[in-house]
Amino acid sequence: LVVLGADRMVAAVSNDWLRFTGYSREEVIGCDALSFIAPEMRARIAGDVIQHLEYENRVDNFEHQIMRKDGSVVTVRTAMRARRNPVSGRNEVIALSVDESARKHAEQAARRTENLLERILDMLPAAVTVKDQNLRFTLWNRHASQLFDLPNGEMLGRQLTEVSSNPAAQSSEAFDRAMLAGARPRPQEMRVVIQGEPRWVMMDKAPLLSPDGFVEGVVSAALDITELKRIQAELQQSQEILVQAQRLGRTGYITADL
Repeated sequence: LVVLGADRMVAAVSNDWLRFTGYSREEVIGCDALSFIAPEMRARIAGDVIQHLEYENRVDNFEHQIMRKDGSVVTVRTAMRARRNPVSGRNEVIALSVDESARKHAEQAARRTENLLERILDMLPAAVTVKDQNLRFTLWNRHASQLFDLPNGEMLGRQLTEVSSNPAAQSSEAFDRAMLAGARPRPQEMRVVIQGEPRWVMMDKAPLLSPDGFVEGVVSAALDITELKRIQAELQQSQEILVQAQRLGRTGYITADL
């Protein structure tokens, strides 16, 4: 907490503020409050913030940076109130600041983790999606856009049946509702039609659990196995031809013996 005079000079300061910034009381009292603000923010505070304070007699929770004695810069959130001191009768401003640096670091770390996960998901060869409890998509990776020919922007916040009339969409949502109710279906092969072309996909689903262990959504991963199915069919056909040839060969040997 800091108390400023009408001339913007520091008139009083709390012990918590001194411990947080590293200054002594003698180094602070009588100094211009802006001298403790990060240089790039001084013009904004001297202009917009002070002007708002003079007009409204208060400023609520504005974020800015202050400079500690060791030269480090930290982010704080400050609320200011203008009043008349009941003892001295002088106008003063009371400023209460809360350290926001830990929250800022946590937000930055969360954004880095989120960006990393997005990159990893977009690099996977599988179509990965996440739905909330209302079966609306909260994640739709790049491969899902390619496989199902439905762009990310059209899918987020919407249900599959809102953008597709394909019967497979209704079947998929039925599976998802069952999972929200506690079912655990096994991976399954599905034949779907995309842009008029039949495709085979291997679909696997898992419940998305909250920290308390409750099901709050559905995670799905679909892998295009059309080429694999084609190779399997060709191998099966080759195997059948081989078996037929072996049978004909054995028949030929019997005829020759006779």
